[in-house]
Amino acid sequence: MVEDDHNAEVGGAAAHTLAAAGLDRWAQVRTVSKHLGIDLRWAGVACDAVTLARHDRRMVMTSGWVSHVLQETVAALLADPAVRDLVAAGEEAYAERRAALIGALGAYGIRAVGASGLNVWVPVRDESAVVNGLRTQGWWVAAGARFRWRLRRRCGSPRRGSRPWTRCGSRRTSPGSWGRPGDVRRVSRPPVARGCSGAGVGPPRSIRSCRFSGCGRRPAGSG
Repeated sequence: MVEDDHNAEVGGAAAHTLAAAGLDRWAQVRTVSKHLGIDLRWAGVACDAVTLARHDRRMVMTSGWVSHVLQETVAALLADPAVRDLVAAGEEAYAERRAALIGALGAYGIRAVGASGLNVWVPVRDESAVVNGLRTQGWWVAAGARFRWRLRRRCGSPRRGSRPWTRCGSRRTSPGSWGRPGDVRRVSRPPVARGCSGAGVGPPRSIRSCRFSGCGRRPAGSG
């Protein structure tokens, strides 16, 4: 089990690790590029003894060392009280932005969640329809397919896993910026496809648009 907690310092939530379940082979990876700087390509690893030995053998086959300048830079930043205060302030700012985005979407009946990290998640029926529909309105969100977990399907049993979601970044938002009705309205209520009443489609509770409910029809002139 390899856990890459790349956002730990500004995640806004305590770590919950699967390694605590008593696994024989495990490794936890922490990087610093998210909160100290994108050019600091350094990672620390905590792992069991066997995994550590395998790691060391692989290092022998490569350059066998990590830049001393890079290591000293990271060590100095991690030990600097001013840097720690700045990172803590960043963690608080991300929490405020997540709450602002969740609250603004909730005011329009769109359920969103986001207890940690830089993003919030919105449940949908059809990820592709939502992503493409928002793109035509000038909003870019990520489909959640590659982030979902799935269980292998046994013979005759249905496939199980987490439901479809879209991932919406909150990094460039602020509590005040989502207070403008027009901003959220464009996300929650894009123009309904011409000639499509949505009858029988049954839109999900969180998205009110026939295009977002998966009917597949597109507005005239949209190509």
